[in-house]
Amino acid sequence: MLPLTTALHHAPRAIDVLRHDGLVFILTEKLVTDVSFEDLFIIRCETLDLTVWGQTLTEAEDALAFGFYSLYQNYYLEDDDKLTADARQLKARLHTLILDTVQL
Repeated sequence: MLPLTTALHHAPRAIDVLRHDGLVFILTEKLVTDVSFEDLFIIRCETLDLTVWGQTLTEAEDALAFGFYSLYQNYYLEDDDKLTADARQLKARLHTLILDTVQL
């Protein structure tokens, strides 16, 4: 059996629920990510142009949840008139991606 770090050198993962700070994001589709190990665990999500890392896989997953939460706070909830055209496109993508949020 390969060590975890070798097995995860590049492994796609699909996520349909994210949790951060007592908020659960239920997604309309699976968010495809690529998990790799290069001295750190790195998770890349091309759909949202988001790259995070951590010393452990759990730490990297927590960073992904925080990054998604930050996009939610800074784009999804923001007024359109305060956003650039690119930011409005990201906001629209988030609106199609997030089915529901649940406060724990």
